[in-house]
Order: sequence, then structure tokens, then C-alpha cells
Amino acid sequence: FECIKLSNIILSDAVTFIGEGAFYECDKLEKVSLGKGLTSIGSLAFDECYQLTQIYFRGTCEEWKQVATGLHWAYYTSAQEVVCTDGAMTLE
Repeated sequence: FECIKLSNIILSDAVTFIGEGAFYECDKLEKVSLGKGLTSIGSLAFDECYQLTQIYFRGTCEEWKQVATGLHWAYYTSAQEVVCTDGAMTLE
């Protein structure tokens, strides 16, 4: 919570879950790279990360569709999409 200096996150392919509110209010966070082993992201995981503009997923768009995302997982960010290895998916 409120990690004030974190600007970039690269999660290993071994990470399967991001917990609820895990990076809440990380004000300096700009880029996130999510491993292809990810299966779920908890609610509000990146809530109020206002500087977050780039979310990468090191898997395909089809694999991204299989990732369970909690309510408002990327609420109040500047990111508009998740960029996958074969294209991009609009954040919903």
C-alpha cells in the first residue's frame, strides 16, 4: 500500500495471483509487466495508481482473456489497454 517510490514492476512468470489492493496508491508507478503465469488479479490491485500508463502481459491476448480480474482492478489509472505479445486488449 502507498509505495511512494515504486515506478516499475516486472513480475515473474511464476507469479499466479496479485492480491486485492496490492499496489493501491503507488503514486509513481508507471509501468507494469505481468508474467504469463498470472491467473487472477484482485479487486483494486492497481487502484489510484494515477501515473500507471503501460500494462504489459507477457502472454497472448487469448491467455489474457483467461486472467480473472477483480472489481476495478485498474481503477483510476491512466492505462487504457493491456499490451500482449500478439496485440492489445482494451481495459474493461
